[in-house]
Amino acid sequence: ILKFKTHLNISTDGKKFGINKLDNILNDNSVLTTEQRYKIAESKRNSLKMLKDIENVYTIKFESGQDPIEMAYKIYIENADILEFADVNVVYESDYIPNDPNINQQYHLSRILAYSSWDYTKGDTNVVIGIVDSGNDMDHPDLAANIKYNYNDPVNGIDDDLNGYTDDWRGWDFIGDGSAMDNDPSIFGNNCDHGSHVAGCASQVTDNGVHGAGIGFKTKLLISKHGNDNDFSGAGGTSLIYNSDQGIFYTGQLGANVINCSYGSSFFSGTTQNVVNIVWGNGAVIVASAGNQNVNQPRYPASYDNVVNVAATNSGDIKASFSNYHSTVDVSAPGDGIISTLWNNTYANYSGTSMSSPIAAGLVALIKAKNPTWNNTQLVNRLVLAVDSIYNLNPGFVGNLGSGRINALKAVSDLPLISLTSSVASDSLLGNRDGVFEANEQVTIQVNYKNTWLAGTNAVIKLTTTNPHVEIIKDSITIGNVAAYSTGATTVTNTFIVRAKPTCPFDQNVTFNLVNTTSANGDPNSSVTIKFRQGFATHNVNNLQLSMTRDGAIGKKSENYGTGLAITGTTGNNIFEGGFMIGNSNTKVSDVSRRASGGAFSDTDFVSTSVYSLTTPGIYSSQDGITTFTDDGAGSNKLGVTVEARSFAFNTVSDQNYIILRYRIKNTSGGTLSNLYAGTFMFYQPGGVITNNTVTVDTLNRLGYAFNNNASLPHLGVSLLTNQTLNFSPVVGTNVTNGFTTEEKWQALSSGVNMTPLGPGINSMCISAGPFTLNNNEETVVAFAILKGSDLNDIKLNATLARTKYLTIPISVEQISSLVPDKFELNQNYPNPFNP
Repeated sequence: ILKFKTHLNISTDGKKFGINKLDNILNDNSVLTTEQRYKIAESKRNSLKMLKDIENVYTIKFESGQDPIEMAYKIYIENADILEFADVNVVYESDYIPNDPNINQQYHLSRILAYSSWDYTKGDTNVVIGIVDSGNDMDHPDLAANIKYNYNDPVNGIDDDLNGYTDDWRGWDFIGDGSAMDNDPSIFGNNCDHGSHVAGCASQVTDNGVHGAGIGFKTKLLISKHGNDNDFSGAGGTSLIYNSDQGIFYTGQLGANVINCSYGSSFFSGTTQNVVNIVWGNGAVIVASAGNQNVNQPRYPASYDNVVNVAATNSGDIKASFSNYHSTVDVSAPGDGIISTLWNNTYANYSGTSMSSPIAAGLVALIKAKNPTWNNTQLVNRLVLAVDSIYNLNPGFVGNLGSGRINALKAVSDLPLISLTSSVASDSLLGNRDGVFEANEQVTIQVNYKNTWLAGTNAVIKLTTTNPHVEIIKDSITIGNVAAYSTGATTVTNTFIVRAKPTCPFDQNVTFNLVNTTSANGDPNSSVTIKFRQGFATHNVNNLQLSMTRDGAIGKKSENYGTGLAITGTTGNNIFEGGFMIGNSNTKVSDVSRRASGGAFSDTDFVSTSVYSLTTPGIYSSQDGITTFTDDGAGSNKLGVTVEARSFAFNTVSDQNYIILRYRIKNTSGGTLSNLYAGTFMFYQPGGVITNNTVTVDTLNRLGYAFNNNASLPHLGVSLLTNQTLNFSPVVGTNVTNGFTTEEKWQALSSGVNMTPLGPGINSMCISAGPFTLNNNEETVVAFAILKGSDLNDIKLNATLARTKYLTIPISVEQISSLVPDKFELNQNYPNPFNP
């Protein structure tokens, strides 16, 4: 390819140029043809800028066997006075990698806020993206409606628009099957379906009820085909890209506002740079892929002047593993696992900068639709500025991924874009202050936010959710005047208010997002997630931060449900798992401890219809807790009991190292329950250390406890506070984790007191009260203290303090009702010793 200097008037007869020293070289090297490389429409001659720069470019075809690089060098050296350059016709590789067709579909649209951007513009059929690529499936149901037609050149065998391409009514094929060009850019096999995928990424037909969507929405696609129907020499058996510079000029001349080039080479071509300059100078934006070699080097055409160079990111805004990175990159866009259109009306996921480039090109088209009077410099400036910075996620690539990952909402809107950075949900102002958000309880959501875009005045932000189980009572907050790229926060009294409906399930995670208002946009990718009706609550008023679940677990379940037991001044969780147990035989034990089948799964015998509710301050202690559950989850093996579980935590100086647990057990079986044992199974891990622990019992203090070989770790224990018969069993930890059977649970509950210490090792224990009998509808109370001590003497002292404190709780006297009559009357004794 030769470009003659612009002051020369050049012509050719098909073999020679009429320039002796040049023609002599051509004569000596078996020239087949010489021809003007770019066909110029007659209608454009008077308006086309830089006309000479395109007119004076010619292609020379030699017989095969000639080295084009050597020939270009020889011609230029001997004709430098009349040539600006002598170049080779570069063949490009497509920048894509075939990928698994089953990954999440079209994440990229939500990542770049495409859905929100379409509130402002859905594109314009007068805006055109030129797709310079391998060709297109022209009748694909997700592409056909967006194909750009050239109505000035209908199919009649005449070049009606005098642009040098006869009957190019829907694009042009610059390579065909390798033998000739034609007016049909259709593809006939999957070796050329790269262009179809790229076209779909840019502007797949949207809102048509068929498969997916393209960022360009209504934007039209002008197809320039450069894939050879018979070429399978590219990656994965695909065609290479031929004569792409002609396609860039062709689509630009036909009025494409944006031109996408999803291919590349490390070879710099003066020919293509020249075409790019001309097309840019005439108003089009050229967008190209950075390349897929994962290297820090320029790749062309992306790194040419006047081209937007696009790198690829994944769904988490991390540089895609394959993407090139370089100082010439302008922006990044999603390119990893992008589903789009393929030959034969199909779809698949491809990965590559080939995908990120047309997504960016589609966004440029949206910007043009929103701002039809903007020139290409303004369009590119908005694209490059309207980004989200990703260098905090890619610290090793600073300066080489462009200005950031594209953001469609910013690109088409001049309003502030408010993103939530943190939030605090609380029931302290309008609820019961226990941190568990119950049905109908009003919860405030205070948010910290940042404006990641332009300034605004009298801005209002609005909260929304798609979850049907909650109600937003106050959904809009006025945040006033907002500076560009500023931060702010709502206040306690001026913030969002929500509540769970009575139908809300337990442990319901509800996500709230900001939505657009007339004065500010909400970033839908930032959100607040709140758990309503959480099934556990954690005491937090003394040195023991103990979780209690609504169904009887203590600390946490096998599934890590609950936060365990934290101790002030130490690190680590001190309970592996724990819970309440009740049974009367080796086939009937109700609990939520680890199940018999092994693995980290709990039995589900206890069922509750309420949360575990904490009240601070409580009626009976600094923090009272309560829930109620039945053992209906045990099915045919249930005992038939209802248990009211209460907990009491104190913050007085001498009472900060224990929490009292009180269980009121009612027989609802319809018959008598005999031989009952009720207790707690505790798998302690002092200081978070599960190994080297010994478990044993102190019968005087009715205390079972665990301690570690490391004397600096705390002693942890359970003390039976009520006046029933004490049972204590050490349990080897692996007997639990390998599957805790009903028989093993019964043995642990009912085997009396085992005085033999177990350990050191991985060990647990069960402490219980029983046996006892309950008639139908009869109740009894069993109470324990969860304790910690710095050593054995300290934990014994705390057990004594807990017993003393328990007897001061007014409702605790109910537990001795079976021992002390609650009614009495005076009667004459008989026989009367004083009346013989």
